[in-house]
Amino acid sequence: MDRKTRHAMHAISKFKWHWKASLPLWGLALVIVFGTTTLMPSPIRLLVFVLWLAAGSWMLGVWIDTRSQARRFLFGSCAAVSSFGLALTALALAGHFTVVWVSVMLVLFSMLFTCAFDGTLPKISSFTDGLTHAPSFPYLLIALFGDAWIFINFYNAWTAEPLVSPWQLFNFVFFLVFAVTTFAVVLFAATRRDRASLLLSSLHLFVSLSAAVMLYGIGFGFDPFIHRAAEMALVRDGVIEPRRLLYLGQYALVGGANLLTGVQVILLDKWLVPLLASITIPVVAFLGLRDGFGLTDKTSRVFLHFALFFPAMYFVFTVPFNLTLLFLLLVTFVLPLADTWRSRSVLMLLGLFSLCVHPLGGIPILLLLGLSSLTLIEKPRLRQALLCVGVVTAILALPLLFALYNITSGHPPISVQPQFLYRFFALFTDPYLRGALPIPFFVELFYDLMRWVPRIVVVCALFFAWRQRTTLAISPIPTLLLTGSLLGSLFLLSGFFTFADVIQYEQMEFAWRLLQTIFLMTTTWALVFLAKVWKQYATVSFAGTSFFALLMAIFITATWYLSYPQLNLKVQSAGASVSAADVEVARFLESRHNGEPHLVLSHQMTSAAAIQESGFRHYLQTDDGLALWYAVPTGGTLYGYFLRMSTEGPSPALLSEIQEFANVRHVYFVTYDSWPNAGFIRSRAASFASASYGVQGTKLVVYEYRDL
Repeated sequence: MDRKTRHAMHAISKFKWHWKASLPLWGLALVIVFGTTTLMPSPIRLLVFVLWLAAGSWMLGVWIDTRSQARRFLFGSCAAVSSFGLALTALALAGHFTVVWVSVMLVLFSMLFTCAFDGTLPKISSFTDGLTHAPSFPYLLIALFGDAWIFINFYNAWTAEPLVSPWQLFNFVFFLVFAVTTFAVVLFAATRRDRASLLLSSLHLFVSLSAAVMLYGIGFGFDPFIHRAAEMALVRDGVIEPRRLLYLGQYALVGGANLLTGVQVILLDKWLVPLLASITIPVVAFLGLRDGFGLTDKTSRVFLHFALFFPAMYFVFTVPFNLTLLFLLLVTFVLPLADTWRSRSVLMLLGLFSLCVHPLGGIPILLLLGLSSLTLIEKPRLRQALLCVGVVTAILALPLLFALYNITSGHPPISVQPQFLYRFFALFTDPYLRGALPIPFFVELFYDLMRWVPRIVVVCALFFAWRQRTTLAISPIPTLLLTGSLLGSLFLLSGFFTFADVIQYEQMEFAWRLLQTIFLMTTTWALVFLAKVWKQYATVSFAGTSFFALLMAIFITATWYLSYPQLNLKVQSAGASVSAADVEVARFLESRHNGEPHLVLSHQMTSAAAIQESGFRHYLQTDDGLALWYAVPTGGTLYGYFLRMSTEGPSPALLSEIQEFANVRHVYFVTYDSWPNAGFIRSRAASFASASYGVQGTKLVVYEYRDL
């Protein structure tokens, strides 16, 4: 037998062995596919799906980076999630999003994982070495008790009543327990010699991010309801019209998980970002800080906690933008580890998937990866020329995207705003409206410190990165260039655009989101800067470590408070959440639907409840084109009519104008006890209404108008 034949026989035998070793993966895949046609409990299918994805990530990682188990699984996970998400997005875009096609995709990816597998099994390193090592054990007990106590309080405080702020349900003791728990978690990380602190940090982050899901019985915010309705429509119909990539990445990811696991879309959607952030941020931040930015093991375990809460948690609820922010944060930590073309290609794949989720987060990821690749060019002149092109592209990419969107919506692409310089600088000033009551000095000081201290730290960190650019383990040039470029985009978006189909008081929302993107993108350098300062000036004594842990606990607790809606003398304009009464009104009005077009003018929370209950079931042919049968902030003219009626009160002339505009004969107007002028509005509404209906007493009163 010659040498070539022996090599071929060896390769065939090796492949056969690898195929046999892949049998557990195929067993998991068959359980998932079989479970879609049986009554197998959805929690079991969800667990099997997670195990399948983890096994596939490990197998796929051998093609990317095998220098360590952590790198292999990290890049394998990025590749598996991104490619599977892009495949699901393609199915949704093509209109073939059914359980059969999603199952076929599952089988095809199982084949891909099997082809990549090299037969190497992961070795589970110990997370419990020296578990009783003093002094970490007391901190572990305090942290576990504190997180359990907080989570139980969340569970017991569940409510379907309207909430302006979740903190209405708790007192000062609640925040004191959270601060003590955080203090114990940080000290536990500082005194460990293994990875057990990462598990505790993930648990603490999970508890911190679970408040919105646990407390708001119906739901939190307005946008999540719209996106959940779209996800349910995709699962039900197999396609979302009009077919476009915007947000489709998240819809396909949640819809695919629903078809494969049977878990309700609402549950998957609510927990997607909080749970994913809790699992990924501590581990990825630790690996990035230690192996990418060159910090010590202990410093990385301690300072990763700032990644969870600096400057505020954006991951308390699931919307496409928050999902892309999570991807962006993870990419900033992983980028120093991506020192091969394969690993960078995987991050580029994640950037493409992020682009399908939300362009405002996906484009910065792709720009950051592109600029990072350009800095590796060896020829100086070519590198500088391409970097200049990259900077111009980064400045204009998002404005051009929004200009194109305005053109396709029938609006002018650009419109210069009055006082555009003021609008830009207003993004960095106090965002809260002043009320009639005087605000105590310590309250103003608290909000000023929490707004300016993180910004000052970021500026100092970028200056430090520039000064130390030749001595750092990774070049800060791409982040510095992109930060300046996105500030240029921010100036253009804030001063030269009127966004189509966005109500007037939310015209600056995209600029605010871009500012959040810039801040989050620089978080890694802020952590590196703080770690360097701490190493230079701090003592290594237990007292010094404890004092630093105390400062971290105070800052993190304050950030936690600010990460959710507040209600105090400083913040008085927050709206209430969706309540059981909103759902009851939505169901009642839907039960009265007899096929005749009708319009409901209500607060956006009632509209959100109706869309979650009925989906995008009804549309009206208005003079401005198609619009939902409920007034929503993106509905333009219809929501403007609701605002007029809720402030001035309805009149026969105004109702006739609305009926003529919306081409309907039937209009419902929903009023609320919480309005300060509810009595005046209701008296005017009742004076010429055809009928009225009370829900839960007079919490919500609906007035019906026919053929004025």
